[in-house]
Formats: sequence, structure tokens, C-alpha cells
Amino acid sequence: MSRYSANDWDGTIDRLNAALESMKVLPKTLDREAIYFYRANAYYYKGKKDRAILDYNQALKLNPCHALAYNNRGAAYADKGENDRAILDYNQAL
Repeated sequence: MSRYSANDWDGTIDRLNAALESMKVLPKTLDREAIYFYRANAYYYKGKKDRAILDYNQALKLNPCHALAYNNRGAAYADKGENDRAILDYNQAL
């Protein structure tokens, strides 16, 4: 996650895309939920809110109790002006 720590969002997305592809071969060695979550964050920081929301949705399908995914998806909705959805996600994060 060195690219993530360095705020290299394009590099982060590329690495996480590769990790998701690897899961087809090595599904037990990777945490799909975390990959979707961190890739969503990278898309969010790049300003791609809709794409981020899609990946937060995937992370939440895999773990419906992922509070940070709800929180961050709420932020993406808030940035888009979808305040009702944002509030629902923020409440779910609590």
C-alpha cells in the first residue's frame, strides 16, 4: 500500500486492479473487501465519486458491517449533493 500512502491514486488503482485479477487464481490469499475499500478511497480522492460509490457498494456486499465503508460512501454521496443517502450511510456507520 505504499502507493496509497504516497497519495498516488492512479498507481493505487492499478495495483488494486491487479490484485482483483489475481483473486481469480489465488482467491484465498487476498482480502477482496479491503481491495474494494481502498480502491474506492483512491477513486474518491481522484474526484471520481460515482466510481468510488460502486466500489464501496462491493466492499459492503462482502462485509455489511464495514463502518468506514459506510462513512466514506456517505462522504461521496454528500459531495454529490445526495444528502439523504449520505445521512443514511453516516447513521449506518454509527
